[in-house]
Amino acid sequence: MPKEVMIAQLQLAYDWVKEKYALAGEKYEEALKIKPNFYEGLFALGHQHFETAKLQWSFTLANKVDLETWDPTETIKLFNNASRGVIVDREFYNGVYQLHNCPRHLTCDQQSFTALYSRVTMQKIIDC
Repeated sequence: MPKEVMIAQLQLAYDWVKEKYALAGEKYEEALKIKPNFYEGLFALGHQHFETAKLQWSFTLANKVDLETWDPTETIKLFNNASRGVIVDREFYNGVYQLHNCPRHLTCDQQSFTALYSRVTMQKIIDC
């Protein structure tokens, strides 16, 4: 297969995947506007940012782009947002672990989960 054909196919695949990731990100953001403490949506949005950043970085390397002139701003922002998602995940799971080991387990569950969810917001992942 000629090199030009492979490059064209790679570009098509990249554009298609990037479009699908962007659509997924929009859907997660819409869900989080409806329910800001939707933990699974926060996790998925962070994961989507990570996968998009990996895709951009891999595409840059595959195209042998000159890294001296390449602007990494968007890719770095996506990696940073994904990193925030990991922090939110850890905060949430630490909270769940503490609730599970709560001595007043039956009386503290509902109030504690409400407080835990209220700390997890869309801004922790989206804001830079």
